[in-house]
Amino acid sequence: MQSVKDVLGAEKSFASFSHPVYEALKGDCVKNSDEGNPALLDAGIKLLIYVGDEDLMCDWIGNFRWVLELNWSGKEGFARSLVIQFIVDDELVGLLTKYGPLTFMKVFRADHMAPMDQPKAALHMIQSWIVRDFD
Repeated sequence: MQSVKDVLGAEKSFASFSHPVYEALKGDCVKNSDEGNPALLDAGIKLLIYVGDEDLMCDWIGNFRWVLELNWSGKEGFARSLVIQFIVDDELVGLLTKYGPLTFMKVFRADHMAPMDQPKAALHMIQSWIVRDFD
């Protein structure tokens, strides 16, 4: 909406998909995350993995199983961690599991583009992870 763009001083148009960006990053899609992520976690680097519960391309069950199998020092602790309700404005918007630097979140009523499907939930998820680490 042009009136909103004028108020914000925005000069660029938004696009949900960019071919140049896709081409530049497509090699990362086939990299095995099992190799790099454990070292990051063992170094204490925070990692957030989130998946929409309606994502048919990257289903939440498969992603959660992949996260459970990450070979890092907190593997057993993460597997024993409680599932916590993630509530935004009195609405249950997801479930998360957290142990040490690793957080996994299933976002409700979201598919492959979870932040586009649930922008408020995604904003609170990112803010909670960065600022408070969900504590």
